[in-house]
Amino acid sequence: PVSSMPSTPRMLSGRTATVERLQADIAPAKAVLTQASSNEARIRRLVSSNAVSQDELDKAVESLGVARAGVTRADTALVEAKRQLVVAEKTLEFRRARLDSLEAVVRALGVARDSARAPHDTTSHQHR
Repeated sequence: PVSSMPSTPRMLSGRTATVERLQADIAPAKAVLTQASSNEARIRRLVSSNAVSQDELDKAVESLGVARAGVTRADTALVEAKRQLVVAEKTLEFRRARLDSLEAVVRALGVARDSARAPHDTTSHQHR
């Protein structure tokens, strides 16, 4: 309903803030991925020279997988937030257009009502 229109701009503002926050979350997730990737490569080289254990490599590979999942999660959350932002924008656009249409109808009905009353009111005053 049109009565819920004020909540739509607030919803849009909230969705925009969410997108901005999630965009900011991607940089740290990618930094963690870069660090985990470097660490995994370094440990892989050390394992080949028997300087560290296979267990250390397994942990580095696991950390790399977790970091990749973190970036994927951040990317997915951002895509969903952007989708919700588009929906909020379209909803606001639709509600504004609907409100404009309803206001035009109300104005037209008001003019028609005033036009219909004018002759009647004039006639009733003349007969008095």
